[in-house]
Amino acid sequence: MDDVDHSKPALPVVPDKCGPPTISLNYLLDFAIQQIYHEITVLSELLPKKLDGDRKISLVQFAHSTRMLFVKLLAVVKWVKSSKKFESCAAICYLLDQQSQYFIETADRLVTISREELVMARLPAFQVTAAVDVLTQGTYLHLPTIIQERFTLKPKIAPIDEANVLLRLNQVLQYRISKVASTLSPRIKGIVIKNGMLILTVPGEFEVNLTVLGEREQTPWTLLNIKMLVEDYEIGYGAQLVHPLQLHMLHTVLQSRMDVAKNPINEVYNFLHTFAQSLQLDVLFCQASQLAAGRLRNKIVIEKYDPKERVLSIGYWVQRITKKGIGAHIRLVPQYRVTIYGDEADDTTLKVRHYPIAPDLGQLDDRTGRLSIDRLLSETLVVRCRERLLRIRKRLKAAKPLSIVLYAGAAAPCLWLPLLRDSVDTREECVVISVNMFSGRVLCSLDAIEFLPGSASELKELEISLYDGQSIDLLRKRIDRLKILLMIERYRRSVATLQVRIINENQMAPFFKKVHSLPADRICLQFIKEEHFYLVVTFVSNENLTVKMSLYLLCTLDDKVQMMELNKEKQLISAPIDGVVDIEAKTFGLSENDDVWTQSVKHNRLEPSMVRQLTTAVAAVDDRISFMRVCEELDKKRIGYRSVEEEPHVGGLILHITDVSAVGDVRCAAFLRNMARCCLRLDSRARVIWPLECCMVNIPLVRDLSPYKKGRKTGVWVHEQTGISVGGPVDTIATSIIERLTRYSHIYETVNRFAKAYDVHYNKLCSVQAYTFHKLVIAYGRERDQQLIVSFRPRNTTNDRFNLNFGQTLPISIYDSAEVNLQETTRWNAHCMMATILKEKFNAKSDLTELVHYLVTTSEPLQSLSFFSRIRFQSCKVLAQLFSVDIPYPLILKFHLMPINEVTLRLTYGHIHLEFIMLSGDSVAIRDSSRDKPRCAGLHQFFHLLSNGTSKSCKESESRFARTSSPAQPASLPPNVVDASPAGLSLSASLSVPPTSDASAVSPATFGAAAELETSSAPVVIDHETLRRAFLFTKFPGSNLLHAPLDDYLNALCFIRKLTLAFEAHMRHQSAGRVPFNDMRSGLDYVRITVPVAVPPPAQRSDTSAPQTPQQIGGLVSFNFRLDPHTLCIKLNVEYGKNSPPPSDVAILERYFEQVVSRLNNELAVFSFINLCRMVVNGAISGIAQVMNAQMDPSPSTYWNVSIQLVCLTRDQTNTSVRRYQIGTVFDANNVNVLLLICFRPSRVTSPRSNEKHLLRIIYNMQTNAVKQHGTEDESMSSVLMACSQEAARTGECPLWPAIRQCLDKVSSANVAGMPASVGYMPGSVGGPVSVGPVGSVGIGHNPGSIANPGSNT
Repeated sequence: MDDVDHSKPALPVVPDKCGPPTISLNYLLDFAIQQIYHEITVLSELLPKKLDGDRKISLVQFAHSTRMLFVKLLAVVKWVKSSKKFESCAAICYLLDQQSQYFIETADRLVTISREELVMARLPAFQVTAAVDVLTQGTYLHLPTIIQERFTLKPKIAPIDEANVLLRLNQVLQYRISKVASTLSPRIKGIVIKNGMLILTVPGEFEVNLTVLGEREQTPWTLLNIKMLVEDYEIGYGAQLVHPLQLHMLHTVLQSRMDVAKNPINEVYNFLHTFAQSLQLDVLFCQASQLAAGRLRNKIVIEKYDPKERVLSIGYWVQRITKKGIGAHIRLVPQYRVTIYGDEADDTTLKVRHYPIAPDLGQLDDRTGRLSIDRLLSETLVVRCRERLLRIRKRLKAAKPLSIVLYAGAAAPCLWLPLLRDSVDTREECVVISVNMFSGRVLCSLDAIEFLPGSASELKELEISLYDGQSIDLLRKRIDRLKILLMIERYRRSVATLQVRIINENQMAPFFKKVHSLPADRICLQFIKEEHFYLVVTFVSNENLTVKMSLYLLCTLDDKVQMMELNKEKQLISAPIDGVVDIEAKTFGLSENDDVWTQSVKHNRLEPSMVRQLTTAVAAVDDRISFMRVCEELDKKRIGYRSVEEEPHVGGLILHITDVSAVGDVRCAAFLRNMARCCLRLDSRARVIWPLECCMVNIPLVRDLSPYKKGRKTGVWVHEQTGISVGGPVDTIATSIIERLTRYSHIYETVNRFAKAYDVHYNKLCSVQAYTFHKLVIAYGRERDQQLIVSFRPRNTTNDRFNLNFGQTLPISIYDSAEVNLQETTRWNAHCMMATILKEKFNAKSDLTELVHYLVTTSEPLQSLSFFSRIRFQSCKVLAQLFSVDIPYPLILKFHLMPINEVTLRLTYGHIHLEFIMLSGDSVAIRDSSRDKPRCAGLHQFFHLLSNGTSKSCKESESRFARTSSPAQPASLPPNVVDASPAGLSLSASLSVPPTSDASAVSPATFGAAAELETSSAPVVIDHETLRRAFLFTKFPGSNLLHAPLDDYLNALCFIRKLTLAFEAHMRHQSAGRVPFNDMRSGLDYVRITVPVAVPPPAQRSDTSAPQTPQQIGGLVSFNFRLDPHTLCIKLNVEYGKNSPPPSDVAILERYFEQVVSRLNNELAVFSFINLCRMVVNGAISGIAQVMNAQMDPSPSTYWNVSIQLVCLTRDQTNTSVRRYQIGTVFDANNVNVLLLICFRPSRVTSPRSNEKHLLRIIYNMQTNAVKQHGTEDESMSSVLMACSQEAARTGECPLWPAIRQCLDKVSSANVAGMPASVGYMPGSVGGPVSVGPVGSVGIGHNPGSIANPGSNT
């Protein structure tokens, strides 16, 4: 068996997709399941509708089909088990197919070789001689010469011999061609002889190369090459039209004909010319067939094509003719045709003949051989379109009356037929007539009536009339109908901006039945404001005149329909509304619009357009109706007037109002007496408004602000108000007139009473900037740069009708100034704070004299007080942190100014409340109105010093204050102290909070060097100049920060109060690391604390030979924060118990607190400063004092300045998202080491706006008198600190100032970009556990002691 297997040939492996198709068993199962599921679904839907018998039959059939399906699957599965026997069959079939393919390929290859490669192959001659020699003699005696030719090269022809032969051959060709030159066709444009060849070229047809192979005349011509020049770039994209085999056949046939022809050259031309023409005609036929089957389908017809006769006939502009009979048969009959043919009798190219004949029709371009039937048809169709348009133009010009017909367009010609005289230059209103180049149909379009109903059918009829050549009369009717439609569309567009709306014809049908018949072509316009009035425009065609238009006014009031025609003979003489107002109408121009254009008639002037007449009619009728409604409303309001008149000069209607005495609110007799004229007009040009014109005489106040433009006291002043009612209903016009006159009269009454006082006295204190009867503008102040604007609102309640506005304007000195600087100072009217109070009082009295007196009197003090009306915030985060209180918003108002009445204002500054009472003259009273008791210590002393002793204290009346004052009826000041206030109130009546009975009096005589700061609720009276100096903000020296004397004074009292609260909170929560307080005393103007100096334990002292020991230095240091009675500024007195530092160092400490620490307004900064003052070991306080001095007085030549970082921001250990303030100078638990934060910032002179800085953390060991760097180690800085520590150990001096100075020098000499990492280059605000943040009460900028704007600590 094995031998048999080995004897079998190996079968090939069947590749994929070459064997029999296979399918996976799981696919068959899926198909079976899906089939069963589908049949179950169908059964579930159909079984409920069947009978019981049918249901059983369906179920049995389903069970049988399902069983048979799975039986088939089972059979397939069983067959698969024995399918291995049939696997070799696939390989055998594949082998047989492969062998069959080999046989087929071999046969195809042999056929190809025999038909293409071995066509000219021949067997060689048998070498009989060589065979005999071999058979007889056994060797070769003669070899074939082919072997010699193969191994022996023939000598090449010399170049000179080759040139001589070619030259001789050219001479022979010239001679041969010259003999037959007279018989050659003139279409042979190129005859070239070169390189022994004759090249003949016929452009667009062919090019042939000839030669002769001898010098004898009998030598026949030899054809070398044929090239056909006929090309087709529309279908074949320039491919060769003649196959090489065809060219070979042409070459063979032509050579044989040349050999027997008498004139071979002419034979070549005739043969190739005929072939080229046939080829050209075939190309044109192919192109035409493609066009007829493509984009020109049913547009052109190929009527005839005969290659033998060389004729191609194409018809265009076909007509579809339907033959009657059985079935609908449509025949395409062309109106025009073009025939392309070749004439055998004439030696020319393809000719083109057009039917009918016309000039300038398209021809074929045979110069290049690129023939195009598309181009021929396009040129022909353009000419045919132009011909048809010219014929249509001739017909239109022949129509009576004559019309203008314009010819336009070059590539797409068309005719413009203007329908109206003014439509010549408007394409939308011209009938554009064109011809469809594909079908020859006439097309008409009129853009103006494109969307008008029925316009499409009218244009279609005009197209048919022009195409079919109908009569001139019918054509004229079509054009007249289009003119009517155009006029209707014109009117529809023109009324879009008018106060009318177009009404549908069906809605007007009930009204038209009640009047005489109107033409069918009409437009019905309804007035928007008056819906019972209609304007009907009718259009009628005329024989002489193209369109006749008429206007009719239709009224449908009281169930009556009245209609009247509007023309130059009739006028609107009455209104159908109770005959209240006569409505007059003027002529609306001609009632007929002549659109006839003739050359014989010359118009001397242009008549008004009927569209303009319609606009005029609508406007005139609408104006008359509007005035009629206004007159009805005036009658209801009992206002007298004259009839509506025509303005003689400017045109339009005018209504004169004669009597308004019946209106109850217009009660000023002087105003009515001086009103010379009051009239009402209507302006509807841009929008509908009713201008009210009032002519006044004897104006009480005129403009006198500018010295160059003053008003005249006498004469006529005309005020025109345009804006009473904009497009609203007419019933509001009468109300608006009453409101306007009411406003005029009330303001006039107030101004008239004030005019006398103004002329006598107040014209020296204020000026009238404008008086326009509805508004009065008064400028007051020293520079007349403050404005009072008085207006009146009639619709408001009785107590709130007058409105007061306060503003600012340019100072009067600017009129004579050469330069104007508007940004020098901020101008603001301080009376805006009192606007509500003044408005209530003015509405109660309407006394303009009292108001102006108040304004000019209180202008300067309120301007000074207004500095404290600005919003300034102050941080309370540090104080809340000391009290362990969480606040959502860490900012509070630093101060708040609030008016109590017209003469009293209250200033709230922290816990201090001050009241400012404005008195008559130039005096202001100030008193302490704090809660419970007076809290402003030294108030009288402050103003006594500020006024240079001119202030007055009201101590004599304190007892009277205590007895009679109350919130409802406060006590009054004695008459010998102050005068009455500007508002006529006494000083006591202006006090909002009564003085307390325990207030202590302060006498000016007691203001000496030893005087104590006292508190009192008694007022102090000062002048305006003192008040201005108290509130005047100026800049700190060398800084842009502002401060004022009163702000510094009150801020010092509040700071002392906050220090007292901070010290108390600190003493209640004393623990390790806090400042140990031994004693604290406080008052309103001082707080005194005592703390021990920082002394390390004696056992840890390693340097016993030091000049000072902790035992020797131990003691207390006292800090007295107080308000200096001489300057009333915050001061600090530092007193040491034992071995006090030099007085110069103590003075530096006190000055540092005043210039740096106090301005920070930060309680923790004071704690850090106290810790600095406790460092007295080893003379450290002197080094600290030198650092402070360097910070306060930096060297102008250095770029970097040194400063002490008093406060830093750290993150809370329990909540890392919360940042808390900490003291910048910290001792450890044993008072051995102290952490100092030294900050280097750029100088303000060199970098005024730079935010970069370098932070140096220094740890000073008070036992070893050594310094080192805290945090990251850096060799450069550590070496500096180590060297200073070694030097201090040798000399016994404190190393703080030498180390800081050398670090500053190192930073100044180093580049910022190359600073050591330990220094910490941090631009802007610095984060981290020992950095200063920009929030809270810590100052920002170049100096930790810098402050922001006045009152701002953020």
